[in-house]
Amino acid sequence: MQELYPGERIYGVETTKGFVKPCLFVTMNAKLLEGSRNAVRKEAQVEIIRLLKDPDEEAALDFFEKVQAAFYPKLQVGDRHLNTRDFEADYIGDGENIPRIEFSLEYYQRMEKPAEKAALLRKLRIKEELKTWDYRR
Repeated sequence: MQELYPGERIYGVETTKGFVKPCLFVTMNAKLLEGSRNAVRKEAQVEIIRLLKDPDEEAALDFFEKVQAAFYPKLQVGDRHLNTRDFEADYIGDGENIPRIEFSLEYYQRMEKPAEKAALLRKLRIKEELKTWDYRR
């Protein structure tokens, strides 16, 4: 979001006062769907709201296009490309003039256990024994 809107501050939902417009509010809620010994499947719901100084439909449509182009159908996180789904763009607020985007991410996360500290092998002895067998018998 910082690359799409440089100079605009990004806030979380806990900010209710003191924000400077134009700005973005971003929330992400993750939940565990299922798991196994070595991996878990998770889903994250993402909501992005852009508050403008004054309502501007052209800027709102530009916001929808920019975010969709950046995050749909894949969102790059590090070296991974996560699938985005349920992508919705709409307006909220009393006058329904505040642009909002919601989408879901589904991904798998490896469950890595810390390696146990074991004593280092210092000596190894191998005993070799050669047996012969007579196949003619």
